[in-house]
Amino acid sequence: MQMDRAETLSIKNKPKANVNLIIFSMYYIGTMIFDLNEKYLLISQALFILLILSSSWLIIRTGKIALKPYALFLVVVLITFFITALFGINYSNSVTRLSTLLKIFAMCIMVYPILSAYMTEKYLEKLFLIAGIVFFAWVLYVYGITNYFTSILSSTERLGAEVSQENVMGMNASIIASVLLYFVINKKKYSYLLVISMMITVIAASGSKKALFIIPLAILIILIQKNGLKKLYKTFIGITIFAVLCSLAIRLQMFSGLRERISGFFMQLQGTNVDSSTELRYYMIKYGLIWFGEHPLLGIGIDNYKYLSVNLFGIYRYSHNNYIELLVGTGIVGSTAFYSIYLFLINKLLKLRECRNAIAQILLLVLILQLFCDIASVSYLYKSTYIYLIMAFACVDKGMESSTNKSHQCSKKYRIKGVV
Repeated sequence: MQMDRAETLSIKNKPKANVNLIIFSMYYIGTMIFDLNEKYLLISQALFILLILSSSWLIIRTGKIALKPYALFLVVVLITFFITALFGINYSNSVTRLSTLLKIFAMCIMVYPILSAYMTEKYLEKLFLIAGIVFFAWVLYVYGITNYFTSILSSTERLGAEVSQENVMGMNASIIASVLLYFVINKKKYSYLLVISMMITVIAASGSKKALFIIPLAILIILIQKNGLKKLYKTFIGITIFAVLCSLAIRLQMFSGLRERISGFFMQLQGTNVDSSTELRYYMIKYGLIWFGEHPLLGIGIDNYKYLSVNLFGIYRYSHNNYIELLVGTGIVGSTAFYSIYLFLINKLLKLRECRNAIAQILLLVLILQLFCDIASVSYLYKSTYIYLIMAFACVDKGMESSTNKSHQCSKKYRIKGVV
């Protein structure tokens, strides 16, 4: 396949991607290991400044800046959240949270030009591979090799608070492992199983049962993407083999803490006695739904779940569930505005996936897993959430431009850019 002259010139005139992608990669990995720890706040801020400089220079070099769908969606979300805050019960809480979101949206503006210009399948592969290695090395550095593995084998405590938060650390590891599993299953990159194993130990150390559930869900999604619904028997065989391996692996001592938490989860479903953490989460969801029912349209103001929580439970804490957090804080209006981003992107990525677009398949996997993670985390405040969304917007925008220019989705230009 040959490129026409205009396409050749377009590619040649693009500035080199190396520095931009290195800076973005550093920033992305930094969101996992520095963002939620005040000790490393200066490092996080320095990485953000580098990102601003890199993105600004790219915009100046290319001379390209335009209103894109991602900006429209984020502005709608911010305005909607602001309106709900005006009718909330504690405006000061909401203002603080809105200022944080404004900074995150500024980050999105810096990230989009880099990903839009340079994101390829090969880059995503390297990004998640390196992120997994660095993430594992950082966890070992924070806890020490001896303490890390002793904690896992003895199940004395859950690790993660010194890195970010126990569940967040586990879910970050599970997302990395899931993307690498995509390359193992589809590209036969079996060497990546070593990094996946590292992530499994991080999940075990975090004691996050939600993070552990993500792995089989990811394999199911990847197998469906690969085999299609017409070949469900292949998917069934793959899942059966994986289920047998999991049932054997979960008996290992390193997963004893997770076994207890998973057991407590199923006991909760049966209405029997459970551990205090699982019971508290249950009541936080239960009363969250009650509070949502009292203010269904606009909620009680963003980040005001804490305000009611301290009065009822005696703890000033968010709900640990993004759906409940948004329903209580922003009502149907705010929740719909936020999750419409996912609906838009998943719909577009599904169409691109039909062209066997590898990036679309990877990001579709990540977004679905993010929706699952939202059951146990308040993700609308995490930078990584918006980075994945911007990745998806960049992929979709490339696909839409390609479709418009060539009159069909799987266009020559789209393949040349290395996206398919």
